[in-house]
Amino acid sequence: MDTLGHLLSRVAFPSKPPRGWIPLYTMVTFCPDISYATAKKKAERQTQTLKTVGLYGTVVLGAATLGLTWMTLFHRTRSRV
Repeated sequence: MDTLGHLLSRVAFPSKPPRGWIPLYTMVTFCPDISYATAKKKAERQTQTLKTVGLYGTVVLGAATLGLTWMTLFHRTRSRV
């Protein structure tokens, strides 16, 4: 009779580095094949990616808002003339 521990001991951990977006908590808690150093580096890269996307998103949204505001004001002053 095979026990769960015996069955799990025959399954090897993946040898490939982690891919995709994985939260730090998941990497540290549920992925014993990922070292803490690897998890920390991946989390830092993911944090930097989020900061960069947020910065570019803010710039684009701000530029669009200013452009629409300028167009609205320009259209109002032009239609009054």
